[in-house]
Amino acid sequence: MADSMEVPVLARESRLKGALFVRPASEEPEVTNAPVMTGFLDGPAGRIQVAAFRKTSLNTRRIYLSLKIGDPHSSYLYGRLFSQAQAPAQTQAGKESPDYTGFVNLVGDDRGHQLRIVGWTVVGRRQTYVSLLVEPRPERHLNPLSEVSSIGAALEATDASST
Repeated sequence: MADSMEVPVLARESRLKGALFVRPASEEPEVTNAPVMTGFLDGPAGRIQVAAFRKTSLNTRRIYLSLKIGDPHSSYLYGRLFSQAQAPAQTQAGKESPDYTGFVNLVGDDRGHQLRIVGWTVVGRRQTYVSLLVEPRPERHLNPLSEVSSIGAALEATDASST
């Protein structure tokens, strides 16, 4: 298991699987900045906690999930998860395509490397959850700012076409 006093160790080659679960409304109702979803990622180093906070982009006004990966009382990694339901229809290839896509920033990487994170909504017997997969990004995606810009442009195009 990851050391609770250190940032989780993830490398450019890391592959993890996990899940995010919607937090019951009864959990900490007085806390307005609590995560909307919590879960875990499993990898070779053990289980790592994940919390997802609902955020709104200042530029596009689109909602996304801001991820904190690691011990909530110590250091953690950051990431973002975007719903593909908000993306233009032509980018939704079908059922095999993930419902969510995003990235996890790697710590101590001066080249801006990130891991790709994708998620699929699963309707389980007891509850609905998001099944997660974290994997290396293809080398063509090394510039996180250009990808975020292209996501923002796609989202803005959706806004323009819906008005």
